[in-house]
Amino acid sequence: MRVSPLLLLLACSEPAAPPKLAEPVVEKPPKAIVQEPAPAPLRHAKLGAPANGCAIELEQRLGAGTRGVALKDGIVVASDDALTLWQLADAFREGPHIKLDAPVAKASAVCASDCQLAWIDQKMRLFHTRLDGAPAKELARGVDRRFAPALALQGDRTLIAFTTTVDEVMHTKLLGVRGDKLEPTQDVTPEGHGATAPTFLLGASPTLIAIDAHGGISPLLELPLDGTGKPRASLVRTPVSQPFEPPQLAAVQWSSGEAEAFFTVIGKLAMTAIGRVPLRRPETIDALSPSRGYGELSFAVARGPRRTLFAYEVPVASTPKAERKLELALSDGARTDPGPSFEAPALAPSLARTPGGYLLAYTRADQVHGALLRCADE
Repeated sequence: MRVSPLLLLLACSEPAAPPKLAEPVVEKPPKAIVQEPAPAPLRHAKLGAPANGCAIELEQRLGAGTRGVALKDGIVVASDDALTLWQLADAFREGPHIKLDAPVAKASAVCASDCQLAWIDQKMRLFHTRLDGAPAKELARGVDRRFAPALALQGDRTLIAFTTTVDEVMHTKLLGVRGDKLEPTQDVTPEGHGATAPTFLLGASPTLIAIDAHGGISPLLELPLDGTGKPRASLVRTPVSQPFEPPQLAAVQWSSGEAEAFFTVIGKLAMTAIGRVPLRRPETIDALSPSRGYGELSFAVARGPRRTLFAYEVPVASTPKAERKLELALSDGARTDPGPSFEAPALAPSLARTPGGYLLAYTRADQVHGALLRCADE
């Protein structure tokens, strides 16, 4: 695996000047940190993927943090005052740091030849960095920190969508970053609607999916984008009932051309479930994970060559505040097979496609863990 350009740059550059309070900057970690051995893997074995399933090849505790963000070749660990890149070779190795002046609330990444990271901090600010040694940039303020930013690549443009409140209504806004240039922010909320929890349709050209969330019937919204990152006519899609507040949303376009949405929903006995429904035709909601407990659930999605991997929290009991474990599932849209699980407490999953498999990040007892998975989807 090639060495991250960020690590090379930091190894050769002078320490950065002290940052302004509002702007995180990338800086070189102390030698003592870099030279310390990485925590020993909890498990490490060369495993082939079982038929229609996944195997855990590597699992490792990385370090203290509130959440991890999976990349194509590593994991970013978010602590209260820093982001730390852990790169994967034979194991995860600690790399450079980004200092923060406020903890991360939500974060997302997108990768091509290199990876980009966007996060919303507890001060409701949106930041972006290319993980190539350049300082992180503040892009917006007043951002709803309950929802992770959504990222997609369109040629040399990076599209970032996020949620804000406009006149007491949730709106989705979209901006583009091209090199060092920040393009104007657009409010892409359809007239007469709200739009929240934006996500990009996986497996398709850049298309935003959002939900006009209400206490009752809430329509899904499809917002195709043209070649300049501007929305075409918005489309009101499948209505769903009783989305969880705040909702989490993801969408996948399968090889058949069918698109499917996944979202947190209030199910039986007011317990939380993760529902799935065709995006473009009305149909009864099915469950990726049925109602098994109460409260907010987090899930992650990553699309592979033929199938898509899901990682989602599952309450271990129906009592309030029950611990969560993580379960995995592999799906091609027509068939969904269970994968391995991670025992409780396991929270805040993040998934990314890596050559030959997937990387999973999750938190356990204020420690971020990373895992390499091999799955039957090549």
